[in-house]
Amino acid sequence: FLRWRLFRGLGYLANDTRKLFLNYKNITPATFWGFLTHINLSLSVFFLALGLEFSIDFFTCLILMPPVFLISTIPISIGGWGVRENAMIIALGLIGVSSESSLALSILFGLAILAVSMPGGLVWLFSNERQQGIKIGEAKKELILKNS
Repeated sequence: FLRWRLFRGLGYLANDTRKLFLNYKNITPATFWGFLTHINLSLSVFFLALGLEFSIDFFTCLILMPPVFLISTIPISIGGWGVRENAMIIALGLIGVSSESSLALSILFGLAILAVSMPGGLVWLFSNERQQGIKIGEAKKELILKNS
């Protein structure tokens, strides 16, 4: 099965997951950074909502936004666009925010994420490490095919 790219990728993912979860020294920082990421994203939504003059508090954002972020990672759209908007309309509708306001907040949040990510994406695109990673990946593929 290692001949196929999908299975090879799943094998790498399983190996990395095993390394992460079977060693508490690895899982503690990963868990910390995961929680910090969700707090930071919820804080971003909270400040955007304040800018749009919504009557929402940070605790509500902290409870409602992580499921929205999880749903937006479902790989049925590009960058979660559309899925995130629907999820945010449903989540914020639970607390009485109108669907139009929720849509505006979600689009604003998506544009903010895009703007913040763009410089890092450009640095990665033109970095030497990316080119070396491509060469290493091709070498691994050739080694796997020779051993199969």
